[in-house]
Amino acid sequence: MDKNKPLKPQKFDIVNEKEMAKKHLSLVDKLKHSLLIGQVGFLQAGKFLYEICSKETYKYEDSANEQSFSDFCEREDIPIPGRTVESRRRTAYTLIKIYEQLLLKSNVSEKRLAPIGWTKLGVIATLLEKDDKQNVEDWLVKAEQLKFKDLTEEIATKDKSLSQLLNCKHENISKFTAWKCDECKTVWRTDPNK
Repeated sequence: MDKNKPLKPQKFDIVNEKEMAKKHLSLVDKLKHSLLIGQVGFLQAGKFLYEICSKETYKYEDSANEQSFSDFCEREDIPIPGRTVESRRRTAYTLIKIYEQLLLKSNVSEKRLAPIGWTKLGVIATLLEKDDKQNVEDWLVKAEQLKFKDLTEEIATKDKSLSQLLNCKHENISKFTAWKCDECKTVWRTDPNK
């Protein structure tokens, strides 16, 4: 939100605004609780974040100031995992994607998903978002059995057979350049100081 830019007046239905503000506060309380309760918490957090984002209840938190979902994710009183504002926002969107792709669209139970963990489920949800013809059960079994690094490699090579991978001639290679902060270990594809 640009603090120098004057706010646009918004028209609100006072009754609806109060209802939405009340609903928003209820969702925020549930979100905070779900982020603190452990293994199933990330799935519940995804549900609440999905509702807050899709129904835009965050707009009714403070009707005097225009607020975006990204602004909402920056709140320090909501324990979304992440060291930076950007990583917290990314985590929020990942939790939403897990809820949307695995619970809503694929109808997988929370009991089945919770032990796998949100980082592995996040990469599977991203894969499903790009290619909904993937076999969800196969990917969940792989997520249970593989380490995160191995799972991401498996996803990256999903269209290749083991023979193709082992016999690769490495003819299509590309240079990879990245910048890494030695203090906080954050990695960027472009120089953050330019």
